[in-house]
Amino acid sequence: MKKDEEMLNWVSQYLKNLRKAKGWTLEECEQHGWHDWKYLQKIENGQNITLLTFFKLCDLYGVDLRLALEKTSSKRREEKRREEKRREEKRREEKRREEKRRDP
Repeated sequence: MKKDEEMLNWVSQYLKNLRKAKGWTLEECEQHGWHDWKYLQKIENGQNITLLTFFKLCDLYGVDLRLALEKTSSKRREEKRREEKRREEKRREEKRREEKRRDP
């Protein structure tokens, strides 16, 4: 899975968790001001959304936008750190293999 898809899936899951924390079904979101539960279902299943839609959903769920953005950006930073660590481990392994080839 591509990094962008992973991040989109994480944001989708984050939004789904916010809804569930309110105790709302998809359909009940319409009763609280969301215009179309089927669209929300697509978002929660990974459909790309605009930043404005993200803002609106945070408002619907009563989540501070700064907190939501911090959580999503911290997730991205965490993913980058993991990727850097994997690359570094791969470089070290390649270096060990090269050293073994030189010194039988």
